[in-house]
Amino acid sequence: MFEATTNHKERNHTMSKRTINAAYNGNSKILGIWKTNHDGLALQIAQAAANELNGIWVRQGMIASNPRLSDLAKKEDSAKTSAQALPKLAGMRRQLQIESDKLNARAASLKAVTPYRDGDHSTVAIDLALAQHLQSMKPSQRAAALSQVGDLRLRDAILRLPSALTGVPVEKYAELERQALEQNHPKEAIEIEELRQALQDAAEVVGQAWIEASSGVELDERVKAAGDPATADALERNLTEESAERIHKRVSKEEEGEETEGVSDNEPR
Repeated sequence: MFEATTNHKERNHTMSKRTINAAYNGNSKILGIWKTNHDGLALQIAQAAANELNGIWVRQGMIASNPRLSDLAKKEDSAKTSAQALPKLAGMRRQLQIESDKLNARAASLKAVTPYRDGDHSTVAIDLALAQHLQSMKPSQRAAALSQVGDLRLRDAILRLPSALTGVPVEKYAELERQALEQNHPKEAIEIEELRQALQDAAEVVGQAWIEASSGVELDERVKAAGDPATADALERNLTEESAERIHKRVSKEEEGEETEGVSDNEPR
């Protein structure tokens, strides 16, 4: 008997803490914690990953209980079962990346501040003057001024100008931009933040399912199952995208060589 479950535990009036679990024969494994109330596509993908892992465990349980198989055969068949399911998990991870890219594009389309208008030289001049003032400060003074930016005019100037002109660190710029978005687009900002959290939670669940499912599968096979270096990098936590790309190319060349060896000189290629 197996099941994929989402456990609910009330945290407060507006948010619930949930866990995405995979379970088999009474044993349950927490794959991730759901930190948002968002119940859309990301949650569906997370639950599908848990179900896929459940299916693997069921099939492996049947293999382990088969008295006709030797220990070696059980080990090989169990690894084969895992390897066959990995491409599905990789596909889920790619889908999450596609949704994340869409969300980033949507967030980028929202303007944190009003951009410069053609011919609006006075706004540009004021922004540059404020930037020059920031640049003239000592680092400690600038940090203190930025830690309590309540002047919306200064904030808007910082966000309109390149950081090279203001001396504002990238991290602080991102914080000010988030504050401006929340103020100027409150509804959209909240929704985007919830979606982003949901996608992150789902990616964690898929990644944990991948780790559980890929136990006993060789690295080359795991990279091949991932389908592309970027997905392998996202799923294999101790593997860089560059290493995944090298392995992916090598495995592809080896497969091409095997196919070539199987073709007779008298047959068309």
